[in-house]
Amino acid sequence: VFQLVVSDGVLSSDPARVTVHAAQGGGGCTSAADLGSILPTLALLAFTLRRRRPSH
Repeated sequence: VFQLVVSDGVLSSDPARVTVHAAQGGGGCTSAADLGSILPTLALLAFTLRRRRPSH
């Protein structure tokens, strides 16, 4: 399970930057399958934020 944590401070400095926290119940490393499922979501979120907030 992944949680996207986006703070106003981070958005004000870089609209495309988000922090991803992996909530792992059993511990261990993040698998390639997890990265493959979250990366497209991050890309879409970054694209949306970049369009919504014009860069200076």
